Amino acid sequence: MIYAHCHCRAIILEISAQPRFLKECGCKTCRPYGAIWAHYRPQEVRFIQTPGASNSYPLGDGTIMIRHCKICGCTIDLESGGEMRQSWVAVNARLFEPDDIVGLPVKTPTLSCHAESASF
Repeated sequence: MIYAHCHCRAIILEISAQPRFLKECGCKTCRPYGAIWAHYRPQEVRFIQTPGASNSYPLGDGTIMIRHCKICGCTIDLESGGEMRQSWVAVNARLFEPDDIVGLPVKTPTLSCHAESASF
């Protein structure tokens, strides 16, 4: 079990295992967040949060939802939405403790969104 949390700790993620790799997405939506993503199946990530601490909104056509902490502003995760609902969650790996992800391979940016090839 590994954990991730936003800066103010209003949102904590309990994750069943270390990811096999991380992905740095270079699309116009993900790039400004500066996140590196760790992909999981929804059942592998448990969100523990202060009530009302998160804010989500749809990106583009609504097939991807992005969540932020309303208190400290950290980008928490992306999740599939629309017809792809609940098929994957991409956690912002910058919220992990560094020792939990040190040495993991990082797939380099492409111009297409990582969601097109979410693999576990």
